[in-house]
Amino acid sequence: MDLEKELGDLWVEIGLDRNEELEKIENLILGFKNEYIENYREKCDNFANEIEEKKLGYINILTSMGETEDNITQIIYSGNQGSLKERNLSVLNAFEPFQEQYEKRMQLFHSVLHELSFYYDFFNIPDEEREIINYSDISLSRFHDFSSTLRDIKDKYDNFNREKRIIAEQLEEISNVVGIPLRSETQEIMLKKQITIEELAYLKKELTQYKEIKITRVNQIAELALEMTTLWDSMNVSEDERKKFVSLRTKLTYNDVMYCVNEIQRLIKKRTEQLQGIISKRIIEIKEKSIAMGLKEEEIDEMIHNIEKPCPDNETEPSSEREIMISQMEDPKSESEKPEIEIGDLISTVAEEKLNRYYENLERLYLDISKKYHDSQPIIELIKQRETIVSEHNICSTINTQTKAKPDHAIILRLEKAKRRYQSVLPRLDKKLKVLLDEYRNSNGTDFLWDGETYSDKILDVKISSREKKMMRESLLGKKLGGAK
Repeated sequence: MDLEKELGDLWVEIGLDRNEELEKIENLILGFKNEYIENYREKCDNFANEIEEKKLGYINILTSMGETEDNITQIIYSGNQGSLKERNLSVLNAFEPFQEQYEKRMQLFHSVLHELSFYYDFFNIPDEEREIINYSDISLSRFHDFSSTLRDIKDKYDNFNREKRIIAEQLEEISNVVGIPLRSETQEIMLKKQITIEELAYLKKELTQYKEIKITRVNQIAELALEMTTLWDSMNVSEDERKKFVSLRTKLTYNDVMYCVNEIQRLIKKRTEQLQGIISKRIIEIKEKSIAMGLKEEEIDEMIHNIEKPCPDNETEPSSEREIMISQMEDPKSESEKPEIEIGDLISTVAEEKLNRYYENLERLYLDISKKYHDSQPIIELIKQRETIVSEHNICSTINTQTKAKPDHAIILRLEKAKRRYQSVLPRLDKKLKVLLDEYRNSNGTDFLWDGETYSDKILDVKISSREKKMMRESLLGKKLGGAK
């Protein structure tokens, strides 16, 4: 049946005007055609814009990759002719030679960024300080900068782990030497393959505490060793007996310290039987060491005379210093491990008590002189060197001014050497001497005297920087700890 006739019959049946309805249909058809055409025009425009955006994107990629102008120009002149499909294919074909290179370049950047993210998280680096991929620059130069950042933070990470290993080794070594077991928490951290920054800080704190304990033990052993050596010397203890005693204790544990304390107590008991002869010998030794330190005879005699005065009743007994030192030591893990200290027999008669007290005072003076003598050896050596340089310079200056005739070659060499040592060696020597004199004052509470005069007054004009002081002091401390191992 004809569509137009069928519609006409329906319009008649409904009572509609045929011409009006035909006009409506024509208008609908025209609107559909216009919409269809507009739709395809929009698709064409979008496709064209997509091609241009794609081309611009490829141009930006090649620019960010640092490609040559010729390669970029190939993209610029692609997709300018033919249908839209042909133009699109032209742009794709122009970029195709660079597609694989671009993908590999991005993989490299993302691979480095992935590694960096691990280290950034590990070191808690803030977001604003983290490297990111700047897609406007993915050149090889930028990648090398990216890789350099990765290498630097890897080195930091390796140093972190290396520091952890060193600290763990030091903790184990010092723990073994001082005889104090490491805490279970410390051991657990040391066994980990990877630790946190907070755990490393904890290990550092533990190491500092153990080093302090070691230094305390070293000082305790040094004090006891000095007192023990003094007793051995005064009682003529054989070298074999001394070596045997020393060989039995080679660490710095609490029991090693107490072992020395008990030996000192044993020697003190034995010493009372030989006191008179020891006193005479000790006075001679005090005088010899005092003279070697540059003290005048009247000063030495006054020191010895002063110790003859008995201690007032309200003063502490001379032997209490060692007991105080013992009480301040760390107790071992178990109280049952603590050795008993033999105090020794009380002196029964007044005469023996007075003699023993005199010896205790004399011994304290001897220990003080011995410590100062020991501390003063490097000072004395430097003073002798200094006095020689100054004396030689003064003598040569006198020769130079008094000699009218031209001096012979030997004298010229002597004058030049004296001048050179005075100008170059003496300033360095004075700086080192100034640091040693300061250390002596801090350690002994008094200035170092030479021929009855404060020697530091002779070098008041010597200037030394804080950095030089620090380096020299660290060197002195290092030698002291190194010799105590």
